[in-house]
Amino acid sequence: MESTQVKLALMLLCTCALMLLSTTANAAQVTSNDLLTNPDLYNGKTITYEGEVVGDIIDGWINVKDDNAAIGIYVGSNKLIDEITYLGNYKTIGDIVQITGKFYKADPLHGGDLDIRAKKLEVVKIGTPIKHTIDKSKVTSLLMLFGITIFLYILKSIIYKKRS
Repeated sequence: MESTQVKLALMLLCTCALMLLSTTANAAQVTSNDLLTNPDLYNGKTITYEGEVVGDIIDGWINVKDDNAAIGIYVGSNKLIDEITYLGNYKTIGDIVQITGKFYKADPLHGGDLDIRAKKLEVVKIGTPIKHTIDKSKVTSLLMLFGITIFLYILKSIIYKKRS
């Protein structure tokens, strides 16, 4: 009798594990365009979304931008957030992440905002700093225009003094 209970417990445990794995395995891979044009189709469903982390991390929230738009992602957990190395901005290309979570077209827990509540965050590619170079011809043009402006201002001042 005891061995039957052990077998039943193992079967139950395996079934639960398979259900948990199938939740993320069956998540539809979507784009921001899919979510924004057909929110009712994905509302309340587990989806997978990929893009660059941009902006700042604020109270467990990140923004992830694909080719079209950025979507707010509620990560919540510091453990998931700690996976992120680079945030996209003028000086940096952010980490490319793959988010699996539940999509809400109007999340009742977050003021009715369109968002994804992340269950899983995976860094697909680590971001990098961007080195911006200054175009020397633009600097030369700027200095020339500045010089012309100063010359014209002085010339105007001289002409105005002579008229007075």
